[in-house]
Amino acid sequence: MKRLFSIYAILTFLFLTGQVWASNSVLVGTGHDGQIWGSSDAGSSWSMKKDISDSSCKIIYCFAYSPKFDKIFAGLHGIGEIWASIDEGETWSLNKDLGDESPPQGAIRAMICLNHINPDRILAGTYGDGQIWSTDNGGSNWTMRKDLSDEFPSQTQVKSFAYDSDHNKLFAGTAGNAQIWVSSNNGDTWSLSIDLSDKSPSQTGISTMCYNSHHNVVLAGTNPDAQVWSSRDGGSSWILVKDFSDESPHPGDRVYTLSYDSESHVVMAGLGYHYGTIWVSPDGGRAWTKKKDLYDESPSQCSVLGSTYDSYNDMFFVITQENGQIWASSDNGDTWTLKKDLSNESPSQTAGFGFIATIEASYPSTKNGRQGSRSR
Repeated sequence: MKRLFSIYAILTFLFLTGQVWASNSVLVGTGHDGQIWGSSDAGSSWSMKKDISDSSCKIIYCFAYSPKFDKIFAGLHGIGEIWASIDEGETWSLNKDLGDESPPQGAIRAMICLNHINPDRILAGTYGDGQIWSTDNGGSNWTMRKDLSDEFPSQTQVKSFAYDSDHNKLFAGTAGNAQIWVSSNNGDTWSLSIDLSDKSPSQTGISTMCYNSHHNVVLAGTNPDAQVWSSRDGGSSWILVKDFSDESPHPGDRVYTLSYDSESHVVMAGLGYHYGTIWVSPDGGRAWTKKKDLYDESPSQCSVLGSTYDSYNDMFFVITQENGQIWASSDNGDTWTLKKDLSNESPSQTAGFGFIATIEASYPSTKNGRQGSRSR
């Protein structure tokens, strides 16, 4: 079912105390067989790092990187497990199974590491009961911070996270009623910021979120009308800045992914469900231009499910549904090149999900929200 092919692309920057750590690896998680693929040469070649399909996992939904503990975390679908790697994604082991909790959680839909303000804290959002879990010791122990299924109306999924460094606010986007929740204490407690199911037309999910540190704006992408909403005041107010459902000839159905280019300050949006298109905004989400229509490719791609900005190579990467294709842009999203078609692998992978780019970085200045620096 196409609805299952939703994606959360989490771009995590790496911060190490007193030094610059360098890596140019990019990881992507797939749907169909729950595989993790990686590239260390700007997407020119890809190799499979892990196949978790033998444990009933069919989808790798999301990633997060913790420099404090030098671990990459992966969230799985079907068994509610969190896996971890301590060697840049080369090998993986089970870290936490939220399917063993009561009630059991069926998927980890979103993850984020608060490297910028609290490098001990990693958060995970679930499917099943819309729970938010956190760890402060590299995954040794996990604590549930919020169960949104207890709210009215009940939320079944936490689908996205974003951190606003200008206002020191953490945001979580849900499905059920397209709600955005906000925390001012690194995820310990939460309050409702806005419910987009109350708008006309009503939205049912916040599929993706990102923070543009240059324009100090949080952006949220919705379904089923492919809207982008923004807040510039820490979530006190939200405005609709773009409705892709009005576009022609291929109207948008869902904004599946948003990624921020910290070099050029461009935001990229990946749309889909029926028509896979790529859009960019240079001004914090006010104006958008379509850059690529992957529906017109052969074979046609119906969705752009995941994306990330790789600061090391100054590139955007996206992955699609239909053929699990990985496309890349090295010119701020203006032009795109096919790098890998995972449907040609055996077994064939038809869609990609969680995306992560590991880059060289140092501790950022929280004044302007920069999350890392890159040497050219």
